[in-house]
Amino acid sequence: MREFSVPSGMRDFVLDEAKKKKTLQLELEKRLDTWGYKEVMTPSVEFYKTYEVGFDDIKEEELYKFIDDNGRILTLRADMTIPIARLAATKFKDTKETLRFRYCANVFKVHETLSGNKNEITDCGVELIGVEKEAGDLEILATALDALTAMKQTKLTLEIGNAQFFAAACRGANITGEQAEKLAYLIDQKSLIELKDYLDAIQVSPQMEEFFLKMIWWNGDVAMLEEAKKYAFNSELMQIIEYLESLYENLSSLGYKDIVAFDLGKIGNLNYYTGIIFDAFVEGVGLRILSGGRYDNLLKKYGVDLPAVGFSIKLDQLMNAYDFKDTSKEIIVEYGKGNILKAIKKRNEFDDSYTVILKENNTIDGINVLGGSL
Repeated sequence: MREFSVPSGMRDFVLDEAKKKKTLQLELEKRLDTWGYKEVMTPSVEFYKTYEVGFDDIKEEELYKFIDDNGRILTLRADMTIPIARLAATKFKDTKETLRFRYCANVFKVHETLSGNKNEITDCGVELIGVEKEAGDLEILATALDALTAMKQTKLTLEIGNAQFFAAACRGANITGEQAEKLAYLIDQKSLIELKDYLDAIQVSPQMEEFFLKMIWWNGDVAMLEEAKKYAFNSELMQIIEYLESLYENLSSLGYKDIVAFDLGKIGNLNYYTGIIFDAFVEGVGLRILSGGRYDNLLKKYGVDLPAVGFSIKLDQLMNAYDFKDTSKEIIVEYGKGNILKAIKKRNEFDDSYTVILKENNTIDGINVLGGSL
């Protein structure tokens, strides 16, 4: 018998697993609705050019590409921020109002086979467009934390960094281009020995070498930010640290003191980020369950100059930590031969709080109504 399977990086969701995912999605959407975010839906297919414009250095091999009937290159959407930036800059280009969009959609990206990442995942998230840094960052972080804590997860951690911290350090050290890319990779991998060798090779000053070597370990609670101040060698770095401290004070006053952490070595793998970047993790799940950041220059590429910040919740990851209990009430209506019409009429007497399953049973006459499950 021929066997059929799904392509690499894809998966099926069936029965209780599918119900668990859908229930979690609906709960998240309901929560995001309470913050005033309105749903938008974009096509699964975008022009490749749309992503090429959005990413300064697009990784072509990570996108699923194909050709339309006019010879133009298309791609399955690789994230939702780029399509929503396109949508906002075209359909809402004349609006003066703050745009609060939410979405829940499948996104597609080619990962290495053994990376642990799936090539198709479901992202549920929001984009806040038209609100400047101080107010927008606090709102988006509070929204993310509210959505996740509503799921009643244990040992949730939100790690906040800033994409401009590394960039400011590189500018101050006159490190640009390929050198910065290599440096970012080594810091992200926490390759201390290789990092030191590379800093020696590009001949940065002893002060700046110490800064980059320390940067690997600047992650943890708010006390770490005070330590980083000792090595900040220009005012731009100091201002970023002080801004993160102010965010912490505000989030603490909202009740999130024990959830928030910081990572100054968090550089971000999407090159449109211009400010805060953040990820969330829960105990027992190896991959991040949420990611986000500020991207003030992205919409400008599509013709509208507006500040923006957002996040996406990785539904497929979060459901691994989601305490799902199926509370639906199930009824079975058995029917004998020739009694299907009577069984359907009986089924229609129950309200929507019940799941009613029809089951043929040729050993009985008429119909029987049974509680419980199959």
